[in-house]
Amino acid sequence: MDGVKVSGKYILGDIYMQNKYAVLSYQGLSGLYALGLSLWTGTIYLYMQQVGYSYGQINLFLALFWLVTCVAEIPSGFLADKFGALKMTFWSALFRGSGLLLVAIFDKHLVVLILSAILTALGDSLYSGTLTSWIVERTKNSELDQGKLFSHNYMLVSLVSFVGGYLEADQLGNIELRLPLISGAVILYVVGLVSLSLVRFDTAPKPPEPLRFTFERQIWQKKRPLLETLILFLPLTFITVGPYNQWQLYFQRGPEIKTGLILVGINLAGMLGAFAFNWSAKLSWKTEQLFLAHVVALCLSVWLLIYSSYYLEDLDKTEENKKRVRLFLVEVLQNHATEKFSEYVADDIISHQHEIADGSSAYQEYLQENNVEYDFIFKVIGHGNYVVAYSQALINSRAYAVFDIFRLQAGKIVERYAVTEPIPAKTELTNSGKF
Repeated sequence: MDGVKVSGKYILGDIYMQNKYAVLSYQGLSGLYALGLSLWTGTIYLYMQQVGYSYGQINLFLALFWLVTCVAEIPSGFLADKFGALKMTFWSALFRGSGLLLVAIFDKHLVVLILSAILTALGDSLYSGTLTSWIVERTKNSELDQGKLFSHNYMLVSLVSFVGGYLEADQLGNIELRLPLISGAVILYVVGLVSLSLVRFDTAPKPPEPLRFTFERQIWQKKRPLLETLILFLPLTFITVGPYNQWQLYFQRGPEIKTGLILVGINLAGMLGAFAFNWSAKLSWKTEQLFLAHVVALCLSVWLLIYSSYYLEDLDKTEENKKRVRLFLVEVLQNHATEKFSEYVADDIISHQHEIADGSSAYQEYLQENNVEYDFIFKVIGHGNYVVAYSQALINSRAYAVFDIFRLQAGKIVERYAVTEPIPAKTELTNSGKF
């Protein structure tokens, strides 16, 4: 078979055939692993929300995931060199799949959430660069164009992610939200078993180099550009970490899961961004210009989320909806006209207050059992079908400041968020108080 030369290197033909099994193993494992991830990335937080985890608990999961990932990244390369990249891929798939199954199988429990975060983070760290380093070692003495190989593999992984992301959200997710998690775990276990069967082709372990720790007094001066760049990225990281990980909670509306197409769009945008970066690199942009372009892109995305009307409906009924909410708060929660409750609240109201389950009966039970009485309604603001109320309420005879966020549909409250905070006694105040 004649070879095909590109930029002086063979990417097909005899050179490809010599590395056929290594290349197929690399692409097969990469594709399967990408499928195992894409099957749940668009719905995992929707599932957590469905089973009762609060936004705070979901953020705890994220914080633990990134913290453990950061720490575990340090020894991951050392472990891959010592024990082999394919063995680390096996352990990565095992840990990550087990973390997903914990959340999917067991009922809501904080310990389960924490264990899941730790296991999935360990799996993420152990997989980082392992297959790439393996194929580099396997083909380094050949004339195979590794750049082309990685480019083709990226396209394969992207295609698998598109298909998997759409199927998991728009198909499996609409059957049962835990199915994407279970399916992803099963695929990851398959990756682990395949990796284990290929261990005999693993590269020879490298002898560990002695670890040397040195402390330089002038570290700031020597590494100043790098440290300053990292510091500059911190505010952007704080701003974007929430939307980056929880976009599905923002975009999902109604009972039908539709985040699959959005996930496909995100992946396409990522490919477009990579193309734009390569294009800008050819223009010899300076680092400062690339950084500024990155900042502008992030700011535009956040601005579009904040000011878009995606969530807003009935813009012509803003005043009417504000009036409905004020009447509900005054007549039902302040003046105890409980017989009017159903006039203002939908039977299938969605509650985002962790003490209250979904449904109007659960909301009424909470109000009665905790003797909730709204004392003063200070402010009611709204835009379209969303109305926010700022009030003082008595809950079990204790005063609280309450922010209620209501979403209305056809004049009834169909969704509610709430933030409550105890009001200190006057003797404990250091200023004029909450109001």
